[in-house]
Amino acid sequence: MEKQYNNTDKQNNFQWIWLGLISLIVFVSTTVFVIIVAIRDLSSMENVLLQFIFLSIGCGVSYIVGKQSVEKARDEFLKPHARSAVRYLVSLYKSITRAAEVTESTQNFKSPENYNVIRAYLLGIFGEQLASADDAIENWRDILKEELEDMIIKSEEEDRFTPKRTEDLMQKLVHENTLEDK
Repeated sequence: MEKQYNNTDKQNNFQWIWLGLISLIVFVSTTVFVIIVAIRDLSSMENVLLQFIFLSIGCGVSYIVGKQSVEKARDEFLKPHARSAVRYLVSLYKSITRAAEVTESTQNFKSPENYNVIRAYLLGIFGEQLASADDAIENWRDILKEELEDMIIKSEEEDRFTPKRTEDLMQKLVHENTLEDK
């Protein structure tokens, strides 16, 4: 599976480039001030400017590095909980899909007059549950990118939990019910 770069990866790369640029600026400004101090003493204004520059750069670097470490710690803390939640969502998705398939397979049964109303009602419930499961899976995708993709691929290999197949099934069922109502 090819690694896909998302906004978080691009943001992380940008932050490393930004840190490298700041390091270069610090190195150049330090070298310039060392050369100036070797030639002559710094004035009070130059001393204040030097201290302000280093204070600003230090605060900026501390903020960026702190933000990265907090995000990494958050991800490491949430991953165990997220894995179990995603497994539950995948299981829920599979059971809803199976229920929708069973409902779809009952289409050819001879039934009472209000069967189509009951069937349409059940299909609506399945559709909303599938939409809820899809939303929850997308929310977890932010934290568990690789793990979630691996779970989906494994489930698709077992011929289960195929969102595309389920989406096609629901569209087909809704389309059939709208045709029957006309």
